[in-house]
Amino acid sequence: MTSLLHLDCSANRSGESVSRQLTALFAGTWRARHGGTGCVYRDLAGGPVPSLDTAYRALGRRVERHGLVPPGEVAALTVSPAELRAWALTRPLITELRAASTVLIGAPMYNYSVIRSPPH
Repeated sequence: MTSLLHLDCSANRSGESVSRQLTALFAGTWRARHGGTGCVYRDLAGGPVPSLDTAYRALGRRVERHGLVPPGEVAALTVSPAELRAWALTRPLITELRAASTVLIGAPMYNYSVIRSPPH
């Protein structure tokens, strides 16, 4: 099935954001061609994904030591409630990305550069 994962991350959430205008145009054209089903939209400025933390990092290193671990088996490798919470936040994002046949990223340019704000 053809699917679109549309990510916008401009801090300017108004209609004046050029990157949001461009991604909206692309997404509208994509939906006209493929239909409206199979589209997932995430506004990373309005609903940011939490920053990676120590628990996530510890789980990631443990998973690396086990080799290629299917996502369905990662939870069994957690050793703390914090790691389980980190994986519970991460797994749906991985699932969305893996399910998408097209990924659209609206990355703004501030001062002619793509930047990421520091973690909170």
